Amino acid sequence: MRYPSRRPGRTEAARPATRGRRSDVTALTFCDSTGVSEMIASLRRSRALGARLVLAGVHGTLERILTITGLRSAFELSPSVEEALQEM
Repeated sequence: MRYPSRRPGRTEAARPATRGRRSDVTALTFCDSTGVSEMIASLRRSRALGARLVLAGVHGTLERILTITGLRSAFELSPSVEEALQEM
């Protein structure tokens, strides 16, 4: 089963909700409304599958965006990929 992304040309395979998913954003230096929309869509897909979605390494611009928009509490955050993997 595949879920279409909001962006043309991209798809994401659905995975069983055994452990959840993590997204490494440590190298992210820019995020606009399209990026925020993609993160929200991914969170909704994860919840629909009964899976966890953990954002690893949130910092700088993305941290400010999540705080300002009130989305920080909607996502599970982990300081690093390693810690996210241990938590799952």
